[in-house]
Amino acid sequence: MRLRSRLLSLLPAWIVLVLAVASSVALYRVSGRLVEREVLLKFDNHAGDVQDLIETRVRLYSDVLVSLQAFFAAREHVSRQEFHDFYNGLNLSERYPGFQLVNYARYVPASELEGFLAGQRDDPVLRAADISFIVKPPGARPAYNILTYVEPLESNLASLGVDVAAEPARLRALEQSRDTGQLLSSGRTIRPQGPRATTGIALRLPVYRKGMPIGTVEQRRLAYVGSVGAGIRVDDLMRGLLDNVQLRELHFKIYDVGPLEAAPQPLGESRLLFDSTNLLPKENPPRQLAQGRTIKRQMPLRFGGRRWIIDFSAQAPSLMGSDRYIPDITLGCGLAIAILLSVLTHVLTRSRARALVLANQMTYSLRESEVALAEAQRIAHLGSWSYDPRDGVVSWSDELARLLGKSKGRTTLEDFLSSIDVGYRTQLLARIDAALYANQGFEVEVQYHVANGRVGWLHLIGRPPASGQRHLLRGTAMEITHRKLAERTYQLEHAVTLQLAIARTDTDIIEPIVKTLCNGMHWDAASFWPTRAGEIQAMPQARFTDHPGLGPWLSRGRSPLGDDAQQIPDSPKWRNRKTELAELPHAEWLAAQGISTMLSFPLRLESTLLGVMEFYSRKRLPADRSALAAAESIVNQIEQYMRRRRAEADLRYVATHDSLTGLPNRLLFNDTLQAVLANAARQGTSFHVMFIDIDQFKNINDTLGHDVGDELLRSCADRLLGELPHVEMLARLGGDEFIVLLADSPDRPGLVDTLKAILAVFSAPVLIKSTEMQVTVSIGVSTFPQNGTDASSLLKHADIAMYRAKEQGKNTYQIYAQPMGAMLQEQVNLESHLWRALANKEFELHYQPRLSLKTGEITGVEALIRWRHPTLGLVPPLQFIPIAEKSGLIVPIGAWVLHEACRQNAAWRARGLAPLRVAVNLSARQFIRNDLMQGVLSALREAGLPADALELEITESLMMNQPEQVSKLLSRLKAKGVSVSVDDFGTGYSSLGYLKHFPVDTIKIDRSFITHIPDSESDKQITASVIALAHCLHLDVIAEGVETDAHVTFLREHGCDEIQGYHFSKPLTANDMTHLLGSHKASALSSALG
Repeated sequence: MRLRSRLLSLLPAWIVLVLAVASSVALYRVSGRLVEREVLLKFDNHAGDVQDLIETRVRLYSDVLVSLQAFFAAREHVSRQEFHDFYNGLNLSERYPGFQLVNYARYVPASELEGFLAGQRDDPVLRAADISFIVKPPGARPAYNILTYVEPLESNLASLGVDVAAEPARLRALEQSRDTGQLLSSGRTIRPQGPRATTGIALRLPVYRKGMPIGTVEQRRLAYVGSVGAGIRVDDLMRGLLDNVQLRELHFKIYDVGPLEAAPQPLGESRLLFDSTNLLPKENPPRQLAQGRTIKRQMPLRFGGRRWIIDFSAQAPSLMGSDRYIPDITLGCGLAIAILLSVLTHVLTRSRARALVLANQMTYSLRESEVALAEAQRIAHLGSWSYDPRDGVVSWSDELARLLGKSKGRTTLEDFLSSIDVGYRTQLLARIDAALYANQGFEVEVQYHVANGRVGWLHLIGRPPASGQRHLLRGTAMEITHRKLAERTYQLEHAVTLQLAIARTDTDIIEPIVKTLCNGMHWDAASFWPTRAGEIQAMPQARFTDHPGLGPWLSRGRSPLGDDAQQIPDSPKWRNRKTELAELPHAEWLAAQGISTMLSFPLRLESTLLGVMEFYSRKRLPADRSALAAAESIVNQIEQYMRRRRAEADLRYVATHDSLTGLPNRLLFNDTLQAVLANAARQGTSFHVMFIDIDQFKNINDTLGHDVGDELLRSCADRLLGELPHVEMLARLGGDEFIVLLADSPDRPGLVDTLKAILAVFSAPVLIKSTEMQVTVSIGVSTFPQNGTDASSLLKHADIAMYRAKEQGKNTYQIYAQPMGAMLQEQVNLESHLWRALANKEFELHYQPRLSLKTGEITGVEALIRWRHPTLGLVPPLQFIPIAEKSGLIVPIGAWVLHEACRQNAAWRARGLAPLRVAVNLSARQFIRNDLMQGVLSALREAGLPADALELEITESLMMNQPEQVSKLLSRLKAKGVSVSVDDFGTGYSSLGYLKHFPVDTIKIDRSFITHIPDSESDKQITASVIALAHCLHLDVIAEGVETDAHVTFLREHGCDEIQGYHFSKPLTANDMTHLLGSHKASALSSALG
């Protein structure tokens, strides 16, 4: 019985203990679920942010391929050097370090393979580097996709010539990309990287020929010319995506699970593209966290026609932080209270006296437990509340009272609702009524505010009344301001990102972003004030407000960008004190509307300040760190967007402008010409195309060097720009060719005035590197619609007219007329025949003898070329020599003349005829070549002719253009015994004094001075003076064009050494000259000469 009595006395204590423990466990589970929910939300937000960052990063890398696609599509032919320069302009190693290489694979049908390979083997870059271009792997295929260009070239030589479609799987993928026009990704590849291998991906993007339709699959196949590609190291692609702290908290892997149209492959090491642990420093491995539940998510990502899976994982304890201790603290406190209550109950059942003592101790312990519970709630920002509708009393915990800025204890429902934002009160009342009268629990997020102006968010949970407390509603309130602010920041950043994505220009982004931030952050008004630099870049001033009363005030705003640069913040600045606002340049304007708080931040591009954004509130708001952080992030977004747009603009400029002069290039000119054509055809107006070519530019370039030539082109471009501000476009097509579009307009200078202005602007000499030169231009003009209604016709006719201007003596202009086309066609036909004339042995030499006025003997002959065309007959030299000079054929023709003249002279000597000297004319193109000396010696050696039997004739202009080079080469020829004469003396620089610096033996007086002797006194004086001065310099004199006895008499009287002309003999064939030399007698000649 005693045992039973004792057990019964313990029963109340056990009951209390069980109930208290159950309550503690329930509270432990509730708080655990709340913490778990916050952890999951944080994990999902982090994973979603990383997914967005990855999508943005791969899109930026894809944009580089799009730029490459546009570069190749815009040109019919791209040289290896142009591709190299374009690659250097992209600066991929700094801006996009993930790129290992970029390349271009040309589509080559089997029928075009041999021609393609021949062109690559003649590539000057490959030949200079001694690189043999072959197709790899070898074998016959219907078509090839050959890696033609690759950068950087040195480290990727093995890739050159690889057929990327040799394997059937790759061929099918390339054909799919060609037919769809979409970006193609290769999937996971292992790429060599120094001593180790790295994981990468290969991308390809089809290139279509410009101007061809690509709306259907068949059209895209016809327009397909190749593809651009890139190799990307995935680790470098992802580097910088997150900092080390974020990488330690959130681990993620990226897998390529196959093409979109195929079933996803299982995840595994063979499918792994990237592991975020690779980005952590090796010397600082991730710290080991307390083991706990692992949270995992898998998110899909589509890229390049393939499906990626991003596998996120994180340890829950690392994300919980200090919050993970809340459930344990709650449980511990509850168990302690349970034990105390049980003990207290047990003691009370045994003794009232002891119960009183223990009650005091219990009260103390209970208070400590309440304090501990309150501390736990404070740590978790979690409060509790209850509402009794019978008396309208709301009871709340100390933590909830602290959050709302209220007194502890009890209050009324109206007082409680006064802390809730007006927009949420009706919703909250409806939820409370539903819980009380419909037994429906609720969870709701509401905004609250406190007396000091602080605004926050609460997550309220209400549970229906228990059966024993039918009229008592209980619940919890968790402070979620940080999460809501993070969500708001994300929403703002997303809205800004969307605005940046749809903006077409920099000026399109300012006003929408000002409006978005003003509404998203709940400001009264906002404005953007551009600086002078911002106005130059077309940054507009922007204002926005939703408050009608602030509109007029905002429109009268004064810019804060005064003379004091210190007033412009370097980062987002929050001002809510009167003293701070009073220091601003526009303080009076702010005070006029009672502005109490202002957020401002600068907008910069690199180091240039473009403007300042300001946001205004008439309430005094405490500094909001989340708003400042959001502003900082958004500023970075805008600046990064503007840098990217500038980079894109630079790429467009490089693609459409000449790098030497800065003028529009052929690509931009053709686009502009098409637009002008369409406009003129639509409006029925006319315009002119002017082809401008610098006269003798090639000679200047070849003789003075390419540096001087480049400076001359820049100087000519500057002069044309300064003289032609009224034209539609001035462009450089290449070489020394400029082109002008001029529209007819009554308020602008006309065609003739413009042509005269262009000729006049080149009348002044050009000074380049201390060298003064006189430059002239030849201009050809075609007119729309008289000379053509399409771009090709207008350009062709302007080119024809320009060449006609050159034929007219240069330094003039010609307007296209119909006969010009026929003349040009004749010249083209003649040039075409000329290329075959040398191989067909259609050239022959005629020889005109030279006679000594002292002895009457033939002392030498001049070799003169003739062209006997099979259908045209004998073509005059004046008709084909200029064409040969222009086309470069003069070099092989000149070499043939030199060898043939030496051979014929040697043949005359072998027949026992008297030794004589044969004279051969040299062109400027022959002289500037480095192999002239070897060519002369080779001709003498092959013919077996002594060097003193050869005379080389050069012109004055050739000597003067490059005196040092000429002097050195002539000295070397003289040392070998070859004679040198100056041909057509008097028609060029005519400086006998200058000739003493050159190893010259003879000068030949031009026929223009001999023709009018003895009628012209000036010609007689000039000729006599030249003979006398030449003899003073110990030079022989030969007179050309001697045709009458009067010529002979005058020249003999003044001591001329030799004569040449029709007075004795016209130019003879080799056979006729042989007969003349064989029958010639000195006595007969003497009598013939009188």
